Amino acid sequence: MIDEVACLFMANVVNMWGLTRNIIINQNV
Repeated sequence: MIDEVACLFMANVVNMWGLTRNIIINQNV
């Protein structure tokens, strides 16, 4: 993979994980 594509892909994965985690935390509260 191209480094730029890999960076964008990882950034998207991190953002999706962050959103999912926030939703789970909000539901638990």
